[in-house]
Amino acid sequence: MDQGQSARPAGPTSNATGGASVEHLMSRTVIGADGEKVGKVSDVILGPDGNAQLLVIQSGGFLGIGGKEIAADIALADVLPGNGPITLRDVTQASVRDMPEFEYNDSMTSLNRGPKNSGEPNKQ
Repeated sequence: MDQGQSARPAGPTSNATGGASVEHLMSRTVIGADGEKVGKVSDVILGPDGNAQLLVIQSGGFLGIGGKEIAADIALADVLPGNGPITLRDVTQASVRDMPEFEYNDSMTSLNRGPKNSGEPNKQ
């Protein structure tokens, strides 16, 4: 993993959200492959096609203090319809400790930050 991003497999990710809209991914609990809570979705990074590419997950800490944000490829996520938890394959609570802090860059479009760090929420 480089610059806080997960490796992305080639191919479309449009079905990875299990039919849920990207807005419905926000604030959902994320469970690792070990069955332990990894964190909560704090943002979704969108691809050029408007589909979710990365889940930004606030992990650890208490009330947002002392934790870190990590990114997981949407292709690793098992997302069921509704508001239940998202399960990440190949990611455990222990592996999250070794993951780098996620860093936004100017080329990313996210639900919280809008296109190219405009500071405006994205209205897609």
